[in-house]
Amino acid sequence: MEAIKGSMEERNSNILFIKLIFALLVIYSHSFPISTGHNNGEMMMALTFGQFSFGNISVLVFFILGGFLLTQSYLRNDNAITFLKARILRLFPALIVVIFITIFIIGPIFSSLSFEEYFSSTDTYKYFSNCYLRFVDTLPGVFDNQNLISVNGSLWTLRYEFICYLSIALLGVLGMLKKREIPLGVFFLFLLSYMFRDILFFNNSSFLNINLYQYLELNMCFFFGCVAYLYRDKICFSWTAFVISFCLLVFGFYMKQYSLSICIFGGYCLLFICYSHRVKLPNISKLGDISYGIYILGFLIQQIFVSLFKGEMEPHLNMFLTILVIFPLSYLMNRFIETPCLKLKKIKLFDKLLMTDNNREKFHTINSKIKNRVDSFFTIFNKYAACWILLILVTTTTVFSILSFPGKSVSFDYGSKNDFLFSNGFYPQQKDENFRWINKRGMVKMLFPKNSSYLLISGYSPETFKEVSEVSIYIGSSRVCKEDISKTRGFELNINISSFRSEYYPTLNEIIIEFNDVHKPKNDDADKRYLSGIVWKIEVVTS
Repeated sequence: MEAIKGSMEERNSNILFIKLIFALLVIYSHSFPISTGHNNGEMMMALTFGQFSFGNISVLVFFILGGFLLTQSYLRNDNAITFLKARILRLFPALIVVIFITIFIIGPIFSSLSFEEYFSSTDTYKYFSNCYLRFVDTLPGVFDNQNLISVNGSLWTLRYEFICYLSIALLGVLGMLKKREIPLGVFFLFLLSYMFRDILFFNNSSFLNINLYQYLELNMCFFFGCVAYLYRDKICFSWTAFVISFCLLVFGFYMKQYSLSICIFGGYCLLFICYSHRVKLPNISKLGDISYGIYILGFLIQQIFVSLFKGEMEPHLNMFLTILVIFPLSYLMNRFIETPCLKLKKIKLFDKLLMTDNNREKFHTINSKIKNRVDSFFTIFNKYAACWILLILVTTTTVFSILSFPGKSVSFDYGSKNDFLFSNGFYPQQKDENFRWINKRGMVKMLFPKNSSYLLISGYSPETFKEVSEVSIYIGSSRVCKEDISKTRGFELNINISSFRSEYYPTLNEIIIEFNDVHKPKNDDADKRYLSGIVWKIEVVTS
């Protein structure tokens, strides 16, 4: 059987083609919520009964490949400064160009505000925060009457990507990338933390503007790729292993563990397709790596097309037109921005300014001392490995439990930290709203304290939404309430939850609010989104 290492040395990989395919799958996946306000009709959502989309899969694939390729990149030079310089030149120049174009060209053209109002608003210039990876997704009046009130939703992953860059650089400086058992341990730590995330962190909350669930999920995939590269001489390719991995991948989807399945079984299948000599895909090296341009431009262009079509558009048409436009744009971006900027990494200006002979000698002395301390530490660590691992897990659990512990109610304040609790159907809020719109089915995770008695949920469905007549509440897979709202249109539900809480410790539960239908907007409707109703209170009452 061929090992990854031998296969890498013998042939060109299929990585460029694979990255292009998954970048296009992101556009395909986004075309549904951007064009219609929901994921109905998206192939992967249909196959997995609404669990996840091709967009979700693509993000995890990029992080697996990123872990593999970036570990290779660092070990090739074994220099943190060179590595980070290349990563910064790869990530930021194209991003900054896109942000400036978005603010000064796209924004004023597609904003519902006048030029004067748009440029005088302080919210306009908050969008520059994306230049330093603080994700801001709205501009005043831009796309504010479309299915998704979002300018460029794809940019949310970039801050996690940069954290991964720093992780590799840190492990490299400490000499830990050459001790492959250490990245393997880091991977297993992320894997276990993700598997028991609900116990460890209680809810899908954030810390320092980082969503903890997303952080665990993406780092788990990234370090799988890192470990796969470090053990490339041990991991072998065979069709038998590929078929078994693919079957386990599908089984994992069925068991609702898609992230874990994609990370482990999907990761093997991905590397097999990228590097095995048994798989030959088109060579697009002459085209260059245009996947990054497609990723950071795709969402924005899709929103522009929906706006040009007055808020209503067929998803496949949106995808087709976007691909027609984005290929030449991404090629030009790669040719005239990304590639020239990457050549700047060869300039030794930074080294000449800071790394004089004296400074270089000091740096190497400090670096040697750090590596010696690390070697000494891991000599001791190996003797008491079980105790150290237990201590790390207990400390991590305690710290993040305190940081992410939720209250007894869900806040609908604009910009609330509880934004990260919402998923699957909840729309973002406007600044003047103290409620959340739902597209047929919305889910929120909440903690039931041991003395919780009732769950209060109140909301409303407008009178014009004739299609909507019922609302149901589920806790996990159990339907606990069904209310007819065809006459009153409003609902205030008081649900007994004593059977869903523990007598000894808090329990985390998924609360699903589901309407029986969706209102399809008419030509004269001000809001063109597909909506069912609003919710303005979700609260656990304790005895």
